[in-house]
Amino acid sequence: MEKKFTAFISYNSRDDKWAKWLQKRLENYSLPTVIANDEGKVLKSYDKKPEKFKIFRYISDLVAKTLTEGLSEELERSQHLIVICSPNSAKSKWCGKEMQYFIDHGMKDKIIPFIVAGTPYSNDENECFNPVLKAAFGEGELLGVNVHDEGDDLKIFRKRKAVAKVVSLLIGLPDAYGFIWNRYQHRLYNLWIFRILAALAVVAAIALTWWMNRDFNCNVQAKELTVENTNLPPMKDAVIT
Repeated sequence: MEKKFTAFISYNSRDDKWAKWLQKRLENYSLPTVIANDEGKVLKSYDKKPEKFKIFRYISDLVAKTLTEGLSEELERSQHLIVICSPNSAKSKWCGKEMQYFIDHGMKDKIIPFIVAGTPYSNDENECFNPVLKAAFGEGELLGVNVHDEGDDLKIFRKRKAVAKVVSLLIGLPDAYGFIWNRYQHRLYNLWIFRILAALAVVAAIALTWWMNRDFNCNVQAKELTVENTNLPPMKDAVIT
């Protein structure tokens, strides 16, 4: 069967927010035509701009089928399985079945654990790896992508670094992670600079409008506050004593 999706996201409904967030980030990511490693060595190039990732998330994409039928078919049509790892998915039998499907079909190396909460191999209530995943890879063998451990940067950077790492795994070039992250970071900086400049432009426009109307407002206010007595003679006939 043709692989329609770049990845299938396996998750527990309690982690729906993370699944939606990751799906959006991956589907909006644009791959460059040339991909290199940290030393600048070209790892892969495309003749034309690559298509964007197609990510399957069953709540948003499954229609007109029973859950079991639909998921089996879409799992088969997916190149990778991204598992939203947390104590919730670790206890989920359904998530375990989705992982087992990939394992049984010889695609164990296409499983990407995306850790959002909990601790790997803690073997307690905080465990984030499903038993099926741990059994397939062995104790301590599986690392995964942890959104909380990607460096000492701000939270927003750690999350984006995790996305960049997933992108490098989806294209089968883990050595391109640094290149992908640097490019991603540059785009984020440009976006923030644009937003800041746009905000400053709005503030400047408001300030200019206020300044241009300031004299007019002052004149109107002064006129409104002036008391006019119609019983007094004209100023030219006034007698000064």
